[in-house]
Amino acid sequence: MLNTDNIALFDKGGAAEGFEYIVGDRLKNMSEAAIQHLTNLNNYSTVIIKDAEGRDLPLKYCTYPYKGRTIICTWSEKRARKDKAEREEKIAKAKKMLDQPSTIEKKAKRYFLKNNGEKKYELDQHKIDQQVRFDGFKAIATNAKDVTAQVALEKYKDLYKIEQSFRSFKSYFETRPMFHWTDTRIEGHIVLCYISFCLLAFLQNNSGYTEQVIRRLLSKMELSKIVQEGEILWLRSATSADAEHLLKTIQLKQLPTAISDATIETHLPYNL
Repeated sequence: MLNTDNIALFDKGGAAEGFEYIVGDRLKNMSEAAIQHLTNLNNYSTVIIKDAEGRDLPLKYCTYPYKGRTIICTWSEKRARKDKAEREEKIAKAKKMLDQPSTIEKKAKRYFLKNNGEKKYELDQHKIDQQVRFDGFKAIATNAKDVTAQVALEKYKDLYKIEQSFRSFKSYFETRPMFHWTDTRIEGHIVLCYISFCLLAFLQNNSGYTEQVIRRLLSKMELSKIVQEGEILWLRSATSADAEHLLKTIQLKQLPTAISDATIETHLPYNL
């Protein structure tokens, strides 16, 4: 989403003009004026947002208008400690790598090393100092005009839900890999996956169950075809209390324990 072309779709003149977005942004790539303002903790206020469990979470933030968007930058002491620890780990590894120059060439930039000529490397102190400047800071951007920083930050914390949705599409719903050859079949495949996702989202919001629980309950709902002396009988698997709650959520009647083949279509109006 940080791709310039993607952002342009939502900004003035883009194909998706009129839509509002909240995306992560790269503080290091902004102008020096923006960086100075957003990395100055004197410009920060504290807002209370809700975490994933609904608990109050105090968050320090600062805003800055930039290229038609509002940048909302947050600072966290915990994140600052994490950034520092990760950098120090890389520096320690870089010092060990200096004793083995053959291991450096393709990894120099990752480990704060610079080449002084003839493959002689040393720690890039300037780069280290530059990164220290951004410890603990995280920026997001929005083009929404009537959204407060608090609302934007709360919405951005829901990003994990979107990421989980993509994982569900790729795995559980088998959206990809796709083995269709015509546009119509490809579109139909995606539409069917989307309808399934909408049903899953409805069940999650109204049953109180997680995706994993819903999948487990649905996988246990089975009909067994029994053939004896030319007669066909359908037997339903045992239904747990959780499964019954799931059926009530979508207002679907429970099937009888045993169903004759002659009456099966009155319960399931399609061919098995």
